[in-house]
Amino acid sequence: MWLKVFLSVILLLNLSGCAAHKSSVINAKEEQMQAKIDELENDLRLKDEDMSELEKELEKAKRTGGKEPRYSKNLNAPRGDMPSASPRQIQAALRNVGLYDGPIDGKIGKRTKKAIREFQNANGLTADGVVGKKTWLVLSGYLEPKVMR
Repeated sequence: MWLKVFLSVILLLNLSGCAAHKSSVINAKEEQMQAKIDELENDLRLKDEDMSELEKELEKAKRTGGKEPRYSKNLNAPRGDMPSASPRQIQAALRNVGLYDGPIDGKIGKRTKKAIREFQNANGLTADGVVGKKTWLVLSGYLEPKVMR
């Protein structure tokens, strides 16, 4: 009889130990799941912020027809008939924008053409490396104004 009671007590202690262990395992898993949920919610918040910024940029592009120049420091280019650009003027304007760091030698070489294409890409123009009327209209706004004497 004492043996049955003893075995019953051992069995009860063993079962209660298993239940406590299962409970701690479940709590650990709940904490891991909550940490993952928190991480996913944070990722979602960051994605929402990115989406909001992109929506603002899209709305701005729609208003400007996607032609808003990236460099808008000094866009005071004259409208209408425009004088043709000299290679030195092109190089000087590209230098003022920060896209050309070569010599202003009046030669449209590889570096100058590369800078022209970068400028055209940045301003929604056809990136052909040639300064036509549209490119010059935007680029000429970066020339330093001539000082009257």
